[in-house]
Amino acid sequence: MSPSPTKIEEPPAYSDSEIAEQRYRFLLTASTMLSASLDFAATIEALGRAAVPALADLCLIDMADPAGNLNRAAARAGDVELGVAMEKVGPVAGTPHPAILANETGEMVLLPSATDYELQVIGGNEENFEMLRERDLRWCMSVPIVARSCLGTLTLLSDVNDSGPRSAIVPTLAEDLSRRAALALDNAKLYESSRDMAITLQRSLMPSALPKVPGLDIAAMYNAGGEGAEVGGDFYDVFPTGTDEGWSALIGDVCGKGAEAAALSALARHTIRAANVNLRKPRRILAFLNQLVLQGDYHRFITVAYCRMRFVDTFLQVTVGRAGHLPPLVLRRDGSVEAVGKPGTLIGVTPEPKLTDQVIKVLPGESLVLYTDGITEARGLEDQFGQDRIEKELARCAGRSAQEIADHLEAAVAAFQVERSHDDMAILVIRVDPDALGGGTLGLNCLEESHRSQD
Repeated sequence: MSPSPTKIEEPPAYSDSEIAEQRYRFLLTASTMLSASLDFAATIEALGRAAVPALADLCLIDMADPAGNLNRAAARAGDVELGVAMEKVGPVAGTPHPAILANETGEMVLLPSATDYELQVIGGNEENFEMLRERDLRWCMSVPIVARSCLGTLTLLSDVNDSGPRSAIVPTLAEDLSRRAALALDNAKLYESSRDMAITLQRSLMPSALPKVPGLDIAAMYNAGGEGAEVGGDFYDVFPTGTDEGWSALIGDVCGKGAEAAALSALARHTIRAANVNLRKPRRILAFLNQLVLQGDYHRFITVAYCRMRFVDTFLQVTVGRAGHLPPLVLRRDGSVEAVGKPGTLIGVTPEPKLTDQVIKVLPGESLVLYTDGITEARGLEDQFGQDRIEKELARCAGRSAQEIADHLEAAVAAFQVERSHDDMAILVIRVDPDALGGGTLGLNCLEESHRSQD
């Protein structure tokens, strides 16, 4: 049985100026690499690149799971074959693997010249052991990566015959590197946790799935702005009105990002749904939402475009209400584009908003497109995407399906942008099926306007 690895408290001393210069240059480079991304996997990969070849011939990174067991996260070596092989086999619990000892004790473990048995434990299988032995990678050290807890270990292996100042300086630099890696990895974990929470919350602001509406083809697109760790304020919805056997479609944008913006988005979406029980006209529903927002004292405003839809004879009748939002666009069959809806006051600004309804017709084969200002305000080299461009791109989509229209607009904005937008982008497309109204009352139940009173 091989003796336990030797613990070394102080590495051999070299001149202070030599150590200081190499330490400064190495840590400057390593810190830059580790801070380049908040992605957890990318940070681990950067740690491997920082260690090889500057500190060692082979770098093994093992991360601790919730139970404290180590799992191989990455392996990097100047010899690609060795790196690939070592990445497949992590430390085996219950063995005197230096990474396991470092993880358990919280201290650096160093093997100045590992025995064959110790190389077998580190290699994990016969093939890896033979490669380590052939390359004489017997100088080995493991350093715990500790932030608020032990996140894992960094294990370095080099040719035991390697001489010069590196063998003396490496232990000190490895400990410095592990501290910086711990901070970077902990930040990455916190960021990913925040991002996952934001994604979950953002999904709750959108319908889990768009409804299947007879006679209508519906598609949507949503892209979160920024890095995605903070929930945005864009929202949309499509739902049955219930009172006149029609459907409602809405899109909106809350000023800013974060928890309060998410709360307002949820309030707006669900308030509009609930208001449909007693109210029909979009302007009255939006006015009701405005009252609730002002009562909540949120100190934020909301823009909303709300459309109430129902089939009448040979067309889709749409009543459009706008509260500070960009005008919905109608793509006509001949390729022309029409902006619809009269401008209205922002939600949450004044107790008496100016809101007006406009009734329009959307014929079979035509599309109604709702969108947020993340589209029009996307920045190119010299200016913003703008209203003219979205209308121009939409005009090219005559005859296309709802999904094809959404995809085309998304691609056009992506091609125009010079950098990732910090604002969310949302598009909702509702296309009337060309065959939905052939000869009368297909699709949604048709109800004559004269048969319904409007609140």
